[in-house]
Formats: sequence, structure tokens, C-alpha cells
Amino acid sequence: MAICERHYIALMAASRHSCHFLMDLHLQEFKRTGGKDEWLKGLSYASVKVQNLDMLNAVLAHQPWSINVDHLTTLTKCCSPTNWCLSELVQASVILAHTHVLCSFVLGNDIVYTNGQHTSSCEIIDDQNDSKCEIELLLECMDKLKKAKLSIDVKKPNEEEMEQSFLKVHNNCDSITAKTFETEETSLPENKSENNCMKKSSIQNCYAPSSLYTFNSRFGYVNFAQRAHDGFARTHKIHEFSWEDQGYSCVDELYNEMADILDKKITLIQNLTYSTMGTYNDVDTSKYRNAIWMYIQSLYGIRHDDYNYAEVNVMLDRKLKTFIKTACCHPHEMTDSLRQSVMINFKSCEKVHVLLIVMEARLQAELIYFFRALVKLNNNSSTIA
Repeated sequence: MAICERHYIALMAASRHSCHFLMDLHLQEFKRTGGKDEWLKGLSYASVKVQNLDMLNAVLAHQPWSINVDHLTTLTKCCSPTNWCLSELVQASVILAHTHVLCSFVLGNDIVYTNGQHTSSCEIIDDQNDSKCEIELLLECMDKLKKAKLSIDVKKPNEEEMEQSFLKVHNNCDSITAKTFETEETSLPENKSENNCMKKSSIQNCYAPSSLYTFNSRFGYVNFAQRAHDGFARTHKIHEFSWEDQGYSCVDELYNEMADILDKKITLIQNLTYSTMGTYNDVDTSKYRNAIWMYIQSLYGIRHDDYNYAEVNVMLDRKLKTFIKTACCHPHEMTDSLRQSVMINFKSCEKVHVLLIVMEARLQAELIYFFRALVKLNNNSSTIA
């Protein structure tokens, strides 16, 4: 895939969250690497092959649990030259997923784009004089959880109890009203060309400039717990398909040089710690970091059966859960007041650390669902053959 095409795909991905910082970056790189100026008029001016990624981009960004074999079949079974071979599709999907999560990081950190300048609109100051109540409470909670685990032989819950505990994690979070996007059901457009390639949807949105690079700008995140409760979504149990056991090998086979990079990056962020919380040193932050990771993946319907989800509501208060959910699912709706209302007693670098966890946990979720569908596609092809 040409480098300019990669930047255009990243531009498409950044448009899903109206992240103008990244949109401008990839637009400039697209032009610098020889991209056609005409493509910048909108997605309808790009090649049909690139246009066909639009639905995958939307679903991967907002409702990755809905990705299925049909989405990938539509892309890989087109007539040449509009079809995607598997190695190209993996590369494109990694670019899409990476850019989606970078939107969460950029907008969560308040990197804004104003008059051609990239700046931070508010300065975060480490205030060591504030009350330590927030952190002291967390330390007490972590200590109680550790003691409880050591002193009590907890009976393993049954499947129904685990599912209820998992879905309860989504409670105690402020509702987030998306102003830019309306949510829709995930489905392939019915209007396809004769060679089974996707045509652009009739939905056109003039709400935001970023709609220039998508045909599905009204498509957005829907609450997974509600969808599961209504019977429209199924919880993904991590032991059925995980990054470590299946996802890594898929990337290694089709995009070899990227497999180790992704794996090392995800592992690094999962284990990264400076053992501090505000002014407190030598703190075991694993419970706190793990609760954030598990909460993020629960937003996308991924359940770890060896984790006690009751710990999430113990470790994360309402405001922090709202901040994390906004950064993950609605980064374009992030506000200064929300950023400043959380982790008040923490250092600014610790807030950045949380957003790094947001990035990697969300990235892993998107990759798990994409490669789960890819494996099913390969299995179906093998069966037919």
C-alpha cells in the first residue's frame, strides 16, 4: 500500500471522532507523500477501493463487537482492482484502529487545533497542596481488596452471576449525549454494486467538517450493556478469542513486522507503573490500573472471567468512569470541565498514564474483534474449498 494511501486511511479514521489535530497531520502528510489533491475534496473522490473501507472504519471505531464476516467478505471478494487482499486489509485495519485510539489520547489530553497551531488549551498544574482524600481513599480500597482476596475463599459464581456482574460495571456513570453523531444499527449498506463492492451511503451529514471523509457520519457508539440486555449484542468472553492466543498469530502471519511491535506496546502499557499516586511512593497500583483496563474493555463487550468486576466500581468513581467512557467512546465530546474534574490529586503525568491505558485497552478490543472476524472468514473459505 502506498504511503500516501496509508495517511488517507488515517485521515478517514481521525474523522470518525472529528480529531482535527490528527486530521490536519495526516492531510499534510498525504500531500507531502504524493497524494492526489482531488482526494482531499472528500471520500467520494478517492479510489473505490479506499471508499469501500468506510463502513469497516465506522464499525471498528464505534461498535467493534458488530464486525462480522460479511463486512470483510464485502472488501475481499470485490473484483480487482477494488478488492483488498488479506495482508492489505490487516495493514489498513491496524492503521484505522491505531488512529481511533490516538483520537482518544489527543482529545483526552486536550491537544487542540487552532488557526494552524497545535496547542494545549489549558495547563495542568501539579498541586501538591490539595487534600489527599481521593488518593487516601483509593489506597484504603486497594488494601481492603487485597486483604479480602487473601482471607476469603470466594465461591466461583455461575455464568448468569458473572454476566450480571459484568454488565453492572456500566452503571454509576453519567450519561453522555453525543452531539455530533446519531447512533444507528450496524449493517452493511443495501446499495451495492454488481461486483459486490460497497457504494457510498445516501446518508450525508453537514454537521461537522470531518463528514467530508465518511459516508456514515451519523453512525456512532451505542451502550453495549443496553444492547446486550435487549438481546442485540453478545458478550465476548476473552478465552474464546484473545490477542495473546489468536490475534497475535494472525498479525504475525499476514503483517509479520507489526506483530511484535503491537504485542510489546500493549504489554508495556499493561505493566507500566512508577509505583506512585500523587505524593505517595512505593504504591502497588496494579488493582487501579487493572480496573481501568477491564472497565474500558467492558465498554466494548469483552469479559474476562477470571476478573472480579465488582472491583471496578470500588476503584473507579462516577466522574472517572464518565471521563474514561467519554475518552473511549465519545472523545469528540470531551470538555475542559470533565478533564479537570477527575484525578485532582494526581500528577499530570499520571493522568497521561491513564490515557495511555485507554489507548491500548481500546486498541486491543478493536483488534480482537477484527481478527475474530478474519479467522472466521478464513475458516469459511477453507470449508468451501
